Amino acid sequence: MGATVEYTLPICQDPEGLPLTVSAVRTGYTGLPSFVGYDGSTLTMYTTSVSDVGTYQIEVSCSDQVSTTTSYFNIIVTNDSPPHFATSPVAQTVIVSQTIHYTLPTYEDPENLPVTATAVQ
Repeated sequence: MGATVEYTLPICQDPEGLPLTVSAVRTGYTGLPSFVGYDGSTLTMYTTSVSDVGTYQIEVSCSDQVSTTTSYFNIIVTNDSPPHFATSPVAQTVIVSQTIHYTLPTYEDPENLPVTATAVQ
């Protein structure tokens, strides 16, 4: 996430020399995911939202108006951001034989996965 990736599609050729139309769409949709641009030969991907995390199957079709061939590949968007505290935990001082109760700051995971907090002595 947060990095631009470009992918140049393989060249589509017609043995009879007919004009070609090349298209790229997300399988089952009429267009590409919102974070993917396409200029006829290169896909440009840039995502900054954790809501984009996932696998997207892309179909690339090459047509000479007589026949069409289609290939498929996946775009996999991951988020390498680890879970984190909303604010840093504050150092605590305790006197011998005294009990204190400390509530950890809230924590979150950018991918909305479950988070486990562990106290280590």
